[in-house]
Amino acid sequence: MSENRLFPIEKMIRLFINGAYFSRILCTPHDLKELVIGWLYTQQIVDSPDDIDALGVCDSMTDVSIKLGHEIGDVRDYDPVTSSGCGGGEMNARVYSDQVSKLDSDLSVEMSTLKDMLSKLFGCIAATEPSQGIHGALIIEISSSSREYFSYDIGRHNAVDKVIGAGLLHGIDFCRSVLIVSGRVSSDMTLKAIRAKIPVLVSPRSVTSMAAEIADMAGIAIIGRMAKQDQVLAGIRNRVKGVAKQCPQS
Repeated sequence: MSENRLFPIEKMIRLFINGAYFSRILCTPHDLKELVIGWLYTQQIVDSPDDIDALGVCDSMTDVSIKLGHEIGDVRDYDPVTSSGCGGGEMNARVYSDQVSKLDSDLSVEMSTLKDMLSKLFGCIAATEPSQGIHGALIIEISSSSREYFSYDIGRHNAVDKVIGAGLLHGIDFCRSVLIVSGRVSSDMTLKAIRAKIPVLVSPRSVTSMAAEIADMAGIAIIGRMAKQDQVLAGIRNRVKGVAKQCPQS
């Protein structure tokens, strides 16, 4: 059995913005372009891929160089908050301090459809190598095009950034999309979804109290513990059709 099959790959990636060192990310070096674009976007450093003039990854997959169209002074406003993730991680404090606005989307999804989406995520994770020790994220657009993007990482936050980055690159309609994640839904995970204007978030794990509060303010729905009988619903109930009456709501 090869080493790669035994151990999930973990590397430290250094980010350089406009020629200056900016930050480090511990991650699985897969879909690095999508990871960096999604991370810059959810940190509110860029508003779209068009803000990035150039992005290059070194041959050793340890350094990523980003050239932004705006001045480095804008980037120096970055004030990281250490996340609740097991591996640390960080979120720009500005994301927490900005007023959360109600999401303008009329999307609602059947509970049975969300369960099928979670099963699809589990299938995608099982098909990766190794499938143990990683988190996965899947974004599914509910439209005539029905586009979907999956990615994985040792960090649940990174997996989310990767699929959001893929969605940005391919012009997915986030307002008509569902985000399915394998890990706990904390406040920073919720803020990433809100930043992308994703109205429904699904997880087989728990939902934190702050995540539930933010979901309610933003008008999104989070279904937690989806794989269990005692599911929980945070945020707006009418975004999910067929919710059992006994399903607790924040």
